[in-house]
Amino acid sequence: RNLGGSFSVFRSKLLLTAFAINLYSRSIGNLIKVYGSQQLAELKVASTLKSTGMAAGITLNEIKALTRELQKNGVIGDEVNLQMSSLMLTYDQIGKEVFPRALKAANDMATSLSMNIPSSEELKSSVTMLSKALQDPVRGMTALRKVGFSLSAIQVQQVKDFMKVNDAVSAQNIILSAAEKQYGKMAETIRDSTI
Repeated sequence: RNLGGSFSVFRSKLLLTAFAINLYSRSIGNLIKVYGSQQLAELKVASTLKSTGMAAGITLNEIKALTRELQKNGVIGDEVNLQMSSLMLTYDQIGKEVFPRALKAANDMATSLSMNIPSSEELKSSVTMLSKALQDPVRGMTALRKVGFSLSAIQVQQVKDFMKVNDAVSAQNIILSAAEKQYGKMAETIRDSTI
């Protein structure tokens, strides 16, 4: 009997120990996974900056500060925004003057279109759509209107006029102003409603 009772106690202690080890390893595993994802995203941004010859005129530290700010005031983690920054950086006509506004607008657009916290695929779709429009504003306006993006006739003409005189930044700012009007602060609004 004593042997059976001792075995039951030993088995219970063994099960509790196994449970504690499993719980601990999962927490540490998750932390390592998140850290690895963050590190990988930073490496992607650094690599894209290098491969594009710093065409955007923005540094890795500036992008990291931007993505931390977007995480703080929105619903999308900075590691996801770092990955999206890497994607946006491949469009070499998006410079430092509009890059921060463009990434924020993509966050708001994705949040609005998903009507919730967007998945990374939904954000990727918004980043791609907006980046293409900013890369070539005249053709991009048409593509954006097909997905419900609103530009007035005056804004359309302004974009065309700016592009005729090779003022891409002013044309891009017209598109971003329209995005901010249509989707402005949506990520922040959702964040505030889910706290």
